[in-house]
Amino acid sequence: SYIPESELMSFDKVIHFVLFGGFAGLWMVALGDTLPRAALYIIVLGVGYGILTEVGQTMMDGGRHGDPFDALADAAGVLVGTGAFLLWRRVHPEPTA
Repeated sequence: SYIPESELMSFDKVIHFVLFGGFAGLWMVALGDTLPRAALYIIVLGVGYGILTEVGQTMMDGGRHGDPFDALADAAGVLVGTGAFLLWRRVHPEPTA
C-alpha cells in the first residue's frame, strides 16, 4: 500500500520528530525532577540545536541542504517529548522518600 508523502509530512520529517522527541524526553527524565525550569531549558536548547543543525547544513558544502521543515519537525518533537514527560509526571508524581 502506497502512502503519499508531502514535503511537510515525509518519512524524513517523522524521523526528525521522533529523534528530537526522544532527545527532549530523555533529558526530561534525567533533569526534570531535579533542575528548576528544566522544561524551559530543554525546549530552548533543543529547538536551538535543531535550527543550528539546519543552518549549518545550508552553510556547508557537501551535498546537504538545510530544510526549514526539518527544523519545524525538530521543534515539534522537542515540544511533544517535553510535554509527554510533564504529563507523565502529573499522572505519576515522583515518589517521595
